[in-house]
Amino acid sequence: MSRNELHNYLETNLIGCIVTKEENELLKNSGYESEMPDGWSFGDDVWARYQATGIEYFQVNWNKRKGTVVTE
Repeated sequence: MSRNELHNYLETNLIGCIVTKEENELLKNSGYESEMPDGWSFGDDVWARYQATGIEYFQVNWNKRKGTVVTE
């Protein structure tokens, strides 16, 4: 994997999410705390576990060049 390919892979698939204790319990009880839904594979929606448990989320992207946060 080239450096550029690795960068693109991480930028696409490396995410973080802040959840409440209640939301964490939902993830644990559904089995999605450290797993993705059945049938999921890399390249699919990285937010699938949150969607499957009904956890509301929004995506924040950091624009390194401009030093700004962009929500989608």
